[in-house]
Amino acid sequence: ANAKKANAKKANAKKANAKKANAKKHVGANEPLRRLVGAPSSEALAATYRYSSDRDHLFSSISVDPSGIEVIRTGLGFDWVPGATVGEINAILDSIDATIDEMTAGASVLAVRIPDPGDLESYDLIVSELRANPLVMSVGRGERPRDD
Repeated sequence: ANAKKANAKKANAKKANAKKANAKKHVGANEPLRRLVGAPSSEALAATYRYSSDRDHLFSSISVDPSGIEVIRTGLGFDWVPGATVGEINAILDSIDATIDEMTAGASVLAVRIPDPGDLESYDLIVSELRANPLVMSVGRGERPRDD
């Protein structure tokens, strides 16, 4: 009987801890998510979960590149190399003053929002610097879909 009580107590403690962990993961739509949550040395992939900020980008932050593509200068996406840590990904976010707009559980990709650099040339410089980072596998500009 005591063993059953101890096991039930452990199970309830596990449920309570899981509930606390999930509560940290749910951020309000108007509250920006600034960083991945977890120990800096833990694997970044393990810190991902389903999240979307539901925030829109301002039309004033859109430029048209020479090929006619509309680029949202306040948004981009990047994915990272396997084994990157929470601390390393958060350092990347800090380097571009980014907040997380979207992520998916188990995916090593983030859609982020950055302060408007003011023009397409400055935005493309940020994208180029991210592409040069050895922890970053690829970077996608914030391009608006074409209607063609």
